[in-house]
Amino acid sequence: AQRRAAAAAAAAAGGAAQTEKDDEEKANEAPEPYVVQRYLSDPLLVGGKKFDLRLYVLVTSYTPLTVYMYRSGFARFSHARFSMDAADLADAQIHLTNVAVQKHNEHYDAQRGGKWELHSLK
Repeated sequence: AQRRAAAAAAAAAGGAAQTEKDDEEKANEAPEPYVVQRYLSDPLLVGGKKFDLRLYVLVTSYTPLTVYMYRSGFARFSHARFSMDAADLADAQIHLTNVAVQKHNEHYDAQRGGKWELHSLK
């Protein structure tokens, strides 16, 4: 009985060591990538260019849903006309509206930043 108890204790200790090793390996693994959006190959365009809307809202209640929207949002535009041609697929200035990308375009206006106020979109 003592041998079985000693063997069980040794196995448990070895199992604990293995579990710690497994936990350590999992902690060192790279995080799994997740896609939280998908690319639209046929987006809505304004003047042939991609854009995104920056809107600010305040949700004060979920039951009942109460939402306030700030009227002064804006739209950001790419500086190049949209194209799905194979030669243009790698051109971030066509497909992304981020200022970090657009500021490298020769037509970028640092004062406007490729932005339009929402009232300008009417």
